[in-house]
Amino acid sequence: MTLDKVIVKAHNLFRYLIYLILDLIISQQKQTKSPNTLLLIKLDSIGDYILFRNFLSFIRKNHKFSNHRITLIGNIIWKDLSETFDNESETSEKLIDIN
Repeated sequence: MTLDKVIVKAHNLFRYLIYLILDLIISQQKQTKSPNTLLLIKLDSIGDYILFRNFLSFIRKNHKFSNHRITLIGNIIWKDLSETFDNESETSEKLIDIN
């Protein structure tokens, strides 16, 4: 075995041991539980949103999702409609509009 191969193997072993130690340290740290969240993605047009928006209040009132933070990702086309006619506390807590 040449000296170059020994150096490469020692370097790889050293990297492995460092990663192993870091992994053990990170895995031992107390992990915080994230709050319950529900992400809804609805990228359809206005007509589909009008039909879907009635369903949002049922999701909010459902016992499974009553303590969840609801985020809706939707089409920018119906952003004004949602902001004008939908009460965010009854449907979703956050609306992210995309083009």
